[in-house]
Amino acid sequence: MTDKKLLSRLASLTPEQREALLKQLKKKKSEGAEPRKDTITPFERRGNDRVAMSYAQQRLWFIDQLQSGSASYNISAALRLKGALDVEALRMSFDDIVRRHEVLRTTFVSEEGQGRQVINEHQRWELPTISLEPLSTEEQEEVIKARFKGDAHTSFDLINGPLLRTRLIRLSSIEHVIIVSMHHIISDGWSMGVFIREMALLYDAYRQDKASPLQELDIQYADYSLWQREWLAGERLDRQLSYWKTRLDGVPVLELPTDFPRPPVHSYDGHNQPFQLSRELTAALNDLARQQGVTLFMVLLAGLQVLLHRYSGQDDICVGTPIAGRIRPEVEKLIGCFVNTLAIRSDLKNNPSFLSLLKQVQQNLTGAYDHQDIPFERLVDELGVAREMSHTPLFQVMFVLQNATNTGSFSLPGLEIELLPEESETSKFDITINMREENGQLKGDFEYRTDLFLGQTIGRMLGHFSRILAQLAENPEQGVDDVDYLPANEKQQLLQQWHCTVTSYERDSDVLDVFQQVCEEHAQRVAVVSGEISLTYAQLNNMSGHVAHALQEKGIRPGDRVGLCADRSAETIAAILGIMKAGAAYVPLDPAYPEDRLRYMLEDTRAPLVVAHGHLFPKLPLEESRILLLDGFQALTGPVADLGLRVGPLAPVYVMYTSGSTGKPKGIEVVHRNVVRLVRNTDFMAMDESLSFLQYAPISFDAATLEIWAPLLNGGRIVVAPSGQLTPDEIGEVIEKGGVNAAWFTAALFHFIAEYHLAVLKPLKQLLAGGDVLAPKLVRKVLEEIPGLALINGYGPTENTTFTCCFRMQSVADVRHSVPIGRPIANTSVYVLDKRMQPVPIGVPGELYTGGDGVANGYLNRDELTADVFVSDPFSKRSGARLYKTGDLVRYYADGNIEYLGRVDQQVKIRGFRIELSEIEEAMGKINTIREATVIAREDNPGVKRLVAYLVPVQNANPTTTELRSELKQILPEYMIPSAFVTMESLPVTANGKLDRRALPKPELDPDSALKRVPPRTEKEMILVDIWKQVLNLDELGIRDNFFEMGGDSILSIQIISRAKVAGLHITTKQIFENQTVEELAAVASEVESPVLAEQGLVEGEFPLSPIQHWFFDHRFVNEHHWNQSVLLDIRPEKTFSEAHCMHWCCSMMRCA
Repeated sequence: MTDKKLLSRLASLTPEQREALLKQLKKKKSEGAEPRKDTITPFERRGNDRVAMSYAQQRLWFIDQLQSGSASYNISAALRLKGALDVEALRMSFDDIVRRHEVLRTTFVSEEGQGRQVINEHQRWELPTISLEPLSTEEQEEVIKARFKGDAHTSFDLINGPLLRTRLIRLSSIEHVIIVSMHHIISDGWSMGVFIREMALLYDAYRQDKASPLQELDIQYADYSLWQREWLAGERLDRQLSYWKTRLDGVPVLELPTDFPRPPVHSYDGHNQPFQLSRELTAALNDLARQQGVTLFMVLLAGLQVLLHRYSGQDDICVGTPIAGRIRPEVEKLIGCFVNTLAIRSDLKNNPSFLSLLKQVQQNLTGAYDHQDIPFERLVDELGVAREMSHTPLFQVMFVLQNATNTGSFSLPGLEIELLPEESETSKFDITINMREENGQLKGDFEYRTDLFLGQTIGRMLGHFSRILAQLAENPEQGVDDVDYLPANEKQQLLQQWHCTVTSYERDSDVLDVFQQVCEEHAQRVAVVSGEISLTYAQLNNMSGHVAHALQEKGIRPGDRVGLCADRSAETIAAILGIMKAGAAYVPLDPAYPEDRLRYMLEDTRAPLVVAHGHLFPKLPLEESRILLLDGFQALTGPVADLGLRVGPLAPVYVMYTSGSTGKPKGIEVVHRNVVRLVRNTDFMAMDESLSFLQYAPISFDAATLEIWAPLLNGGRIVVAPSGQLTPDEIGEVIEKGGVNAAWFTAALFHFIAEYHLAVLKPLKQLLAGGDVLAPKLVRKVLEEIPGLALINGYGPTENTTFTCCFRMQSVADVRHSVPIGRPIANTSVYVLDKRMQPVPIGVPGELYTGGDGVANGYLNRDELTADVFVSDPFSKRSGARLYKTGDLVRYYADGNIEYLGRVDQQVKIRGFRIELSEIEEAMGKINTIREATVIAREDNPGVKRLVAYLVPVQNANPTTTELRSELKQILPEYMIPSAFVTMESLPVTANGKLDRRALPKPELDPDSALKRVPPRTEKEMILVDIWKQVLNLDELGIRDNFFEMGGDSILSIQIISRAKVAGLHITTKQIFENQTVEELAAVASEVESPVLAEQGLVEGEFPLSPIQHWFFDHRFVNEHHWNQSVLLDIRPEKTFSEAHCMHWCCSMMRCA
């Protein structure tokens, strides 16, 4: 039936019949009738046709727009031809292949933001030839290698073409090399095989002056492109999209440990490392596949996911894999880009057996194959995956298993052909594993990004992958977390070689034994300087003796715990010694703590007495009879009898409180041996009688342990800073006047001084900094400006007595991209373990466990918590040895130094203070106006970490920041009070209902600014806002709204570029991805030079179609009248027909046919 007859019949329908027809059509639509076209048929060629791209081409075209000039998507092959070569027959073969396959003479253009493929007329194909006959064999091979590399890494011009390159290299009369390169947009791996097979058949015919043995192709790639867009529609498209949306919703980024920080933009620079599995292992893997009724590909993919799971510590693992995409038999003989990519996601939580994982992979692959038609880029857009220039969407690792064919060499009449290996220098993904089976042996290579990984790291990963496969083939029923994939030499290095830290020190002495020995040797040396007060060792010893006698008179006995609430001063040092001499342990009490917290600490320690400065007494929640005032001891420096009490190395020396996850602080009981181990015959810094150490930390902070005992137990001197918070200049004055040569600062204070008050540090010889991550930039600045200074990054939890690891730097050359925490200090052991307490490989994150003589007794009165984190040391030969489970995430460098990565749990460090975020959350939960709250540590500005609270208020409540801070001050110390509060209607959650911390917004300076749309302010911003609103179909848009969050995608970004160009602005796809708001994009957009406009005369005759006209005719719509437009105008009488006729004549398109 013609369109005319159909329209006539429709016009004759009654209103009731039309209604019935409309209902039937709606029903058909709701049932999702399949697209009608199941076979691919050729469209009518007109010459230099411009047709829509396939979805695969569209993705590659977009990537080329994004990475202009990149050779990442080149496909290359080099063949060595041995024998008498007929060069003209070979050229004719290439010529005929290009004639046969339109796609090889196709180029690509952009029309109104849409990519189009242009099929160009066939022209004679030339074969450039160079001769290397004069060169030696070695020189020839070098040139071949260079030419192959050069062609493989020379980008193609998609607009002007050609997108195929061939080059012949003559080595001798009987030996040649042919190099073939194509852009992936016109080819794929399968196509290269088609190309080479046709070349071989055509060459064999033409060398004998015979006609081509190949039948003409029934269809071309462009026919497939148009068919695909019509076929993949309706219910079929919806069904496939629904499957993938369900499978890939919320898929996480794979956080593989890298050697270098991930750059903001993927460079595509890469390299590959070859590997091979033994024939025995290959056979075992094939046997396993047969026994389980799966393919070898499934076994290898599951094994790879185990490796990625163990390396990343993530349970949700997604790996990409290519699929040929030739779903119709008509396309099997075509050259073109048919390949698609599938994302295979597996769940490895709860330690499934490998057999269980294998079945899961089988099911996932089967489902993926059944829904393989949806183009990858379309899927990315539909899923709304956040666009990042730094990594690929959905997956970051690709796995490829080539068909089991022998591609190494094959023969032709008169010629022997060998495929030469290609050395890749690009990597599209973080890692791509290519494997193939040749003659009963699995071989392959790891292609990796060189901006992320070192070759030695990939080498270790290869070894671990092979060992995982071997372990799983031997015992496939074992859990994926139980697989022992460390080779013996690496395990020996991790567990033994890097733990030879034993030194000789007074292990069986307590602190007083060592102090007494130092007093005898250095009685008249200055021990403590505090302002105008200076005490020798003898005077300090005497003053502490008087304190001990006073304590004994107050009833203190060995084993008691005595509170100490004192400012920094000489008598505070004497009080600490005096408490020890009385046989007791001291409990530091910070006067800035809330009363409830101090009361809890006194009750928890059952402290019968508190030694305090008089002015701090009112802050203490206890009666006067339980106070020993410290002020009067300043003058008591005369001799006094020693009480003669020695408690031994395992007696408690102090109980120090840190933040607790239950909402209550926990007291860590440190023993004498722990302290002696820290400062005697140690190796992380120089400690002797020349040491002059600044005492600046509060005594409730375990840095004070080092500041006090490093000098006192080595004959050095403590220089006590005045009480209170000092400015950097005031600290500098203390350092200069006191002759200080060593100090310890928190990371935050170090950063501030290094940035703004560097002169403060110049008198120092040794500077320790820590408590948080150090900024490499500022570390470099300090080392450059202060030559001779030893800067030491000190790391350690209070549970392991101040320091566990240290990293010493004395020149800029020692500074890396991040500052490591170094190696374990003397008489300390550390292990980087997984959640099953097995060692992890070098470079892989794990939890840090620390052992040795610094491990504290445990938590006071918290036996259950102590048992959880103070565990038996399975690696020590010493009876009763224990490890402390730090909760810190770290990894080993290849040289044995350790890098700190963050916290396993919610615990953080702010200004050196360790904080349990859950304790703050519990405190916020006690505020009546808050319904729900969470707290995180943010570092929106490098080096500036702060606590941010997010809260949902109760109905009709609107608590202010002032009110919240005031209430929290009644419960928490100042350092635990968030610096910003963000009020939200609800807290964001993940798909499984868990709090989504990544989705918590950055705090705004103006609490209401997040609710306000910022209007455009400049002409560029106005232009871009208008364009975005048109393309995104939005009524409202602000200059700080994110393009992708507002519904933008890769294709829409091209439309943005096209419309911006018309409006006079030049922007690129890359700029949109890097500047995702109008405000940012306007700042980088440049103005297009105004074109020279000529006066238009009368237009008559034939002229090319416009882009939109091309689009209309390419689609060959069944009902072309659908696109008709009409309007009824009420013309005023004065408007004559002649004027309308004049308009018709002036507008050439009105006269067009």
